[in-house]
Amino acid sequence: MRRPVREFDSADTPSPHVALLGENPFTSFITNAGGGQTRFGNLALNRWRNDPTLDDHGQWIYINDLKEGKVWSAAHQPVCSPGAEYKVTFGQNNAVFGCRAGDIETRMEVVLLPDSQTEIRQISLTNRSATVRDIELTSYYEIVLNGYGADRAHPAFFNLFVQTEWLESSSAILAMRRPREQGVLPIWSGHVVAVKGNA
Repeated sequence: MRRPVREFDSADTPSPHVALLGENPFTSFITNAGGGQTRFGNLALNRWRNDPTLDDHGQWIYINDLKEGKVWSAAHQPVCSPGAEYKVTFGQNNAVFGCRAGDIETRMEVVLLPDSQTEIRQISLTNRSATVRDIELTSYYEIVLNGYGADRAHPAFFNLFVQTEWLESSSAILAMRRPREQGVLPIWSGHVVAVKGNA
């Protein structure tokens, strides 16, 4: 049965609307404000808290117009800057966030590829002005690589076991959760940036 396409023109709803992406064991949920979590079975990849009044945990893309000194995010969260236009589309296999900040249009599409345990966030920027812009993008999320319950109980303690490494040749960050016991294999995650077009 096909899930219907749902559209929202605001992140300000009485309770978050949610899209469920992927297939077990690799799944993700994302709200119309952009909050959410990606999981592999019972393993949480990023930090998230069940608080519908804030909906302020997830994976973020910050956009910084270096000339104008303006910062906003690809979804409403986490910057929550009021925009002239905001539209969210939850499709069968993706979630698309569109916003316009001044003369810059931003489109972010979120897709999960369960076969390769990969989440893709494709960001497209369109400059609708005649002025050349210098735009910087920053992606951020709190790495967990642990069970949701354990992370919720002791987040600071379990942060001590996460180790990251920058791989310049691949434009990637590799993260590992060190095992606390002998004989247990470490858990790995990667975060890669790829650029197309004028950059």
